[in-house]
Amino acid sequence: MVMDKKEIEQLLLRYAGGTCSKEEIALVEDWYMQFRPNDRNDLQEEQIEQYLSAMRKELPLIDIAPLPQKQAPLWHVGWSRLRNGLAAAAAIAAVTLGTWLYYTNESASGNQGVVNNDIAPGHNTATLTLANGHIINLDTNKTSVVVIDSVKTLTMLTASAPRGGTYQVVLPDGTKAWLNAASSIKFPSSFAGMNQRRVEITGEVYLEVHKDKTRPFIAESKGQQVEVLGTHFNINAYGDEGATKTTLLEGSVKVNNAILKPGQQSILSNNQIKITKANTAEELAWKEGYFRFNEEKLSGIMKTLERWYDVTIILDDKIGNKQFSGKIARTRNISRVLSMMEETNSIRFTIEGRRILAVEK
Repeated sequence: MVMDKKEIEQLLLRYAGGTCSKEEIALVEDWYMQFRPNDRNDLQEEQIEQYLSAMRKELPLIDIAPLPQKQAPLWHVGWSRLRNGLAAAAAIAAVTLGTWLYYTNESASGNQGVVNNDIAPGHNTATLTLANGHIINLDTNKTSVVVIDSVKTLTMLTASAPRGGTYQVVLPDGTKAWLNAASSIKFPSSFAGMNQRRVEITGEVYLEVHKDKTRPFIAESKGQQVEVLGTHFNINAYGDEGATKTTLLEGSVKVNNAILKPGQQSILSNNQIKITKANTAEELAWKEGYFRFNEEKLSGIMKTLERWYDVTIILDDKIGNKQFSGKIARTRNISRVLSMMEETNSIRFTIEGRRILAVEK
């Protein structure tokens, strides 16, 4: 992206005011990352100022000499905000065995074989299956569907997002359900006359439950039952994962016999429930359009990529336990994701059709 001085100044003003788009935020931080040191595990304030100074020389920006606080214009506040934000980003980017990060610099080098053999990301696609087995393909030009309450033709419905798909479904009671790739939710076409609202979930689904004190909402998934009256929570219950995770954002829920508070997560494994503090940004990144990992094993990351890009990844056993951290938009082609991971110099990918080989570099 080529920008003149005025455009750059306007971009930084929006950054300072918190009105940048996700793409613009990534662009600003990309400029900083061009001057990052090889080891960013412990950046000090003086170091950050050095790299910001390098940015100032590279970009034809305005004068940013410190001013008295009462006279500090918005662009000065913007640099302060940028400095603090980058310090936090640098700390988050510290990893055990590697780091992969997404920015908007399309000229980044990478494995040309990966770039040439590319695979597009998932998109809005889902089906609605009736009790008699009839399947309705939902409109791929839309992001959601509203199921109208229908008492006369009461039946069970199953909304499913395939591998490489995502969709939002509004249930008959007004509850909103976001389906991640390879996920589904089964529900009745009407909750009228029922003393509870019961649904069944597979895969990963984020729910904003419509409040109804007279009828609890119950979500069943992979060995657990989540009961709520009205709240926001995420369930990750993929069959190929070792545990079922329920993350609470708002209100309260009961997972089997355990009570969750906002910001907590229950992990069900081997019929045992453990409650921990949740990293809500990481758990809900998929809903916001990102992959976000924090020191996660490569084997787990590959499962996520398999579902979203509808591919098969063959992983060398020697590298499955390597840990990576980072954030990248789910709208990127898979070559971009893999190339960024290759920049850690610890792994190499080869794409063959919809089959990907991952080996130690």
